[in-house]
Amino acid sequence: MSEPKSRKPTVQPLLTSPRWNPLLGLALVPLPALAFLFLDERSVRMENHWPDVLVTFAALTSDFVMLIPVMSTLALFTGVALTLHAMATAGKGLYTMASVMMASGITHVLKPLIGRARPTVFAEHGLFGRKALDGAFDYVSFPSGHATHAGALFAALAFCFPKYRLVFLVLALWFAMSRILLGVHYPSDVIAGLLVGLGSAFVLARLAARRGLVFSR
Repeated sequence: MSEPKSRKPTVQPLLTSPRWNPLLGLALVPLPALAFLFLDERSVRMENHWPDVLVTFAALTSDFVMLIPVMSTLALFTGVALTLHAMATAGKGLYTMASVMMASGITHVLKPLIGRARPTVFAEHGLFGRKALDGAFDYVSFPSGHATHAGALFAALAFCFPKYRLVFLVLALWFAMSRILLGVHYPSDVIAGLLVGLGSAFVLARLAARRGLVFSR
């Protein structure tokens, strides 16, 4: 009789490998700068030229990734899992909540400090407009909060459920793109937000996995 095959670990090697070099993440840092140079002004020129169906769908879905709806949904998901004694699932819910909160905190500290003017006032300020510490809607463009929440949420879900990572990638990109379609963020804003979200989810996932939490070995 052949011996039963050993169970394969479900944790992704990226999360536990001691050879991972954090400096590799710096390769993504120039992406917002490149978007600023080559995409931001073009996105303003595209205003009123996007297909109506995309703009309408963006308006209907964009706010799904605001902090309160996201955290409320995750809290409900985690609460149900705890009620059913599904502790592994509840752990993933708590990890995802922590990822979103960490990313959101970083972004909402940066937004008023940077004070970047939104595309809504492009005619007045251009790409370089800033009003640091103003706090008004038109001057908290960078990074995008919606894109940050989407990046953290769907990156965390991709780490928890890697089988569906392509679906989560598409969703993250859509919610980020919706902010450009609605004319309230530049491409560099949403790319920066996605990176903050991804980075937060990755750091917490790696810390959890290396301690045997959330992600089984």
